[in-house]
Amino acid sequence: MFLHSVNLWNLAFYVFMVFMATLGLWDVFFGFEENRCSMSYMFEYPEYQKIDLPKKLAKRYPAYELYLYGEGSYAEEHKILPLTGIPVLFLPGNAGSYKQVRSIGSIALRKAEDIDFKYHFDFFSVNFNEELVALYGGSLQKQTKFVHECIKTILKLYKGQEFAPKSVAIIGHSMGGLVARALLTLKNFKQDLINLLITQATPHVAPVMPLDRFITDFYMTVNNYWILNARHINLTTLSVAGGFRDYQVRSGLTFLPKLSHHTSALSVVSSAVPKTWVSTDHLSIVWCKQLQLTTIRAFFDLIDADTKQITQNSKKKLSVLNHHFIRHPAKHFEENPSIISDLTGTSMWVPVKVSRWTYVAYNESDKIYFTFPLANHRKIYTHVYCQSTMLFVVDCEFFKKETRSIQLPVTHLFSFGLSSRKVVLNTSGLYYNIELLNFGQIYQAFKINVVSKCSGVREEITSIYKLHIPWSYEDSLTIAQVPSNTEISLKLHIAQPENDSHVALLKMYTSSDCQYEVTVKTSFSQILGQVVRFHGGALPAYVISSILLAYGGQLYSLFSTGYCLEYATILDKEAKPYKVDPFVIIIKFLLGYKWFKELWDLLLLPELDAIVLTSQSMCFPLVSLILFLFGTCTAYWSGLLSSASVRLLSSLWLTLKR
Repeated sequence: MFLHSVNLWNLAFYVFMVFMATLGLWDVFFGFEENRCSMSYMFEYPEYQKIDLPKKLAKRYPAYELYLYGEGSYAEEHKILPLTGIPVLFLPGNAGSYKQVRSIGSIALRKAEDIDFKYHFDFFSVNFNEELVALYGGSLQKQTKFVHECIKTILKLYKGQEFAPKSVAIIGHSMGGLVARALLTLKNFKQDLINLLITQATPHVAPVMPLDRFITDFYMTVNNYWILNARHINLTTLSVAGGFRDYQVRSGLTFLPKLSHHTSALSVVSSAVPKTWVSTDHLSIVWCKQLQLTTIRAFFDLIDADTKQITQNSKKKLSVLNHHFIRHPAKHFEENPSIISDLTGTSMWVPVKVSRWTYVAYNESDKIYFTFPLANHRKIYTHVYCQSTMLFVVDCEFFKKETRSIQLPVTHLFSFGLSSRKVVLNTSGLYYNIELLNFGQIYQAFKINVVSKCSGVREEITSIYKLHIPWSYEDSLTIAQVPSNTEISLKLHIAQPENDSHVALLKMYTSSDCQYEVTVKTSFSQILGQVVRFHGGALPAYVISSILLAYGGQLYSLFSTGYCLEYATILDKEAKPYKVDPFVIIIKFLLGYKWFKELWDLLLLPELDAIVLTSQSMCFPLVSLILFLFGTCTAYWSGLLSSASVRLLSSLWLTLKR
């Protein structure tokens, strides 16, 4: 029997490895916040009007189509072309439907109705026949060429209009965003045909699963073009990632390369987007109401009042995107904000001479202005902070930044959560910065517990904990009703660059009536989750290597002794990491030489995973060993399952034959 040939210690080891792998998989697929996206609804029946393409184009791409989205009276009016709005083209991703445009299209239509259609957007969508381009890259180039033809067809629909557009905005979901970037690589493509590119959950850096050479070559062509032509690319581009809820495309792959010459590119995680503050999965990112509202607000702020189209001013486009997706100072976008405000009316002016005060308004219409002796305050304080704790109640304070910054070193990676470090906030301040020292690698993962104890009695007290990562826009927000015990996950999408000296911060917006205790400890399950999240795609290679080592051992046994050893026995004997890792290290070293790289490419061999991971700063300590152990474990249990299945089928066959 298969189990008889297995040492009990080895069996216990394989069970333990299954347990560890399960912890990692659980963290990836279930260890995230609940879906806090609000559903976006259509208020009228959605309609998709098929746009007639030129006969030659339709014959060349019979599987692809172009549609115009509409609802109700808008859809009826626009069945008679030409159009008069601002064109936006939606590109679906892998196995995506052209109907995914309905959420953002409907919200844009409602916004246009609110301003009596002074401006409105026409949303087009491409039907790629739900092709699986993430699994087979042979269609990516064809899709890119079809999109180019669609853009030219769309612009012809506005021919003869007073404010006819000369370019389109593109929203690309998943692989659709990569297709949009690939447009620039086409020989006859004019960059001016695109005025704005927004990608949602698009893996820009590398394919999630490089299953064929078509995909890897396509990625290499697109990324090399954008890197080599960075000086000449003036396309404002925004990449939005879904965060940890998106386990199909990890957010680290969505960040556009930071090039010194290409300053018109922004990358942000949805959990860091102001007024959104939620993580989205791979599909909900196209219908998440909070995110789509932010996108549409940005679109309307991008309109040039003179041309009634999206502005051609790159500086303004970047300012608008920064306003809505990065900072958002809680007011409408102003291209040239006024430094001096005109305060009118007969409101009361109250001088404030203390460092901290509370104002309670008993009437919603009450207005009051505060004056401060800044000459004195500037000598003592560096910041002023105000928060609205309850309706019509405002708490404010002056403070010195140094007094509100507290250092908290994170625990060691191999402490396995057995030790912890903590700080206690005893003072009655409203704002604190917890500096998380020694935290900046993707293989680090921690749990932060914030325990709040309150002395005062109020109906509602809310505290906000914001995790701020200064080297990438991947902040997250946690809102807690205090007193409470709140757990916050601390892990990264992007590792800290080598030349970056910033420190990750836990910004705490607190209540003066509460005392806070912040504890940090290593989360071993989340570390395993990071291994699976960043390196899970390489696991099949380790599984195959273990199986091949076992089969090689069986062949050697057959030739040398005349009989074949059991699979489990030979797997324990032959599947050793030192038989794989040195070979990979040698190949990686040789690929550094031009002649060997040319020979490697000549043989049509795929790019070595280790080189890709090194270039992306994703090499965990001992990650190869961990993956090899996971691979051997998978090979073992696969062998057990195969053996049991064969024996069961044989027994059934013999029973039926009798």
